[in-house]
Amino acid sequence: MNTGAGAGFPCVVRGGALYYLVFSGGDKGLHRAQLVDGRIGAVEKIAAFQPRPNCIFGDFFVAPDESYIVIYSTLPDNLGNGDLYISFRQPDGTWTEPRNLGPDVNTKGYDFAPSLSPDGQYLFFTRDEGGTGNVHWISTATFRSSDS
Repeated sequence: MNTGAGAGFPCVVRGGALYYLVFSGGDKGLHRAQLVDGRIGAVEKIAAFQPRPNCIFGDFFVAPDESYIVIYSTLPDNLGNGDLYISFRQPDGTWTEPRNLGPDVNTKGYDFAPSLSPDGQYLFFTRDEGGTGNVHWISTATFRSSDS
């Protein structure tokens, strides 16, 4: 898929939707497109993840059932050099404002590269610990039970 702009971090979910981040050009932000018969259908922008002053969005994943997104960002309330945030999909298809996953996940360094275990029970992520990236994980029950 060629968006005509810098795009990356593709994520395809169970129902066939493709999520991707556009990070250069005039259409920045997170997008969703339904795959229909091997083709990209209508593209929608995800409002909760559109450009903001002094903020970037980066690598992310979408739960296979599209119930939530975990994304790296430098939103103003981040604890260091960028944190992982979560947003929940609402019944009307909109997304909640990204919420910081807090100090159980995020540190003063970079916390990034979220991934989900195949059974959906664990969030894996990378934490920069003084120039060395290390893989960490937590149970998704810690944030799935507190969705808002």
